[in-house]
Amino acid sequence: MEKSDNKLTTEEKGEIFEYVNNLYLKLKGQKKKQTKASFKNSWKEDNLLYIMMMKLNDVYDIWLKNEESEEWLDKKNTTESKGTIAMKKHMRIMNMMSEEERELELELEKIKEGKGYISEEQHKEEMEKQLQEQQEIIREQGDTIAKYRNEASMLREKLDAANKRTRDTRTHYEKLMKSLSTD
Repeated sequence: MEKSDNKLTTEEKGEIFEYVNNLYLKLKGQKKKQTKASFKNSWKEDNLLYIMMMKLNDVYDIWLKNEESEEWLDKKNTTESKGTIAMKKHMRIMNMMSEEERELELELEKIKEGKGYISEEQHKEEMEKQLQEQQEIIREQGDTIAKYRNEASMLREKLDAANKRTRDTRTHYEKLMKSLSTD
């Protein structure tokens, strides 16, 4: 998976991250998303974290090459009483895979039993209830707005009537003063 001459694409970096995370890091959730995004987009090739990620990616390939070399076979014969390295590595990987499988089975059981999840019917009922509550709030606010509009309209009418009375009164007094001054 390593490219030395060409830069890796973000897709290739994503595959490398998933491989390393599944074997070694075991990050989940937001930490996994953030680390993967950083590895794919921000970490430069001379960044120590980037270098470590690439080395972790290469570890299994290096181990596999050693596994196939004749020197290792000679060493294997001397350590056979303790068990072969290949078996240890195989068991480690098998244990990790079975642990992941157990975690997935538990999560699936939780989903089947509804633990931490609600059924589709419950979801629909909750959504309808929420919709009704929101519509009631909207109706109440609409009623309040209508009430204030009516009050504003009524107050405008009162103001207009008061202004008209004031104008009429002023006009009346102006006419009265003119008639008194001409006499």
